Amino acid sequence: MPALLDEDFAGAWPRSNIGNYDAVGTCRMGPADDPLPVVDTHCRAHGHTRLRLIDASIMPDVPRANTHTPTVMRAPNRSPRPRTALSSRPPG
Repeated sequence: MPALLDEDFAGAWPRSNIGNYDAVGTCRMGPADDPLPVVDTHCRAHGHTRLRLIDASIMPDVPRANTHTPTVMRAPNRSPRPRTALSSRPPG
């Protein structure tokens, strides 16, 4: 396509067609036997091992403010903790 070789077009197109938005709600959450969900309720990606999606894509609704804070708040609750942290006792 000739338009793709045009440097002016290649620089202008993203500025006019790509918005400044957060991709929220693009990864449906649900059971593995349902073909539509991408992750389970623990954010584990269906069909993959050791992969979790902990970002704004798992939020069912767009928050009223920026998505950064809700994402940061969810991450510690959805990420696995190392086994040593669960079994170790404080010193002394």
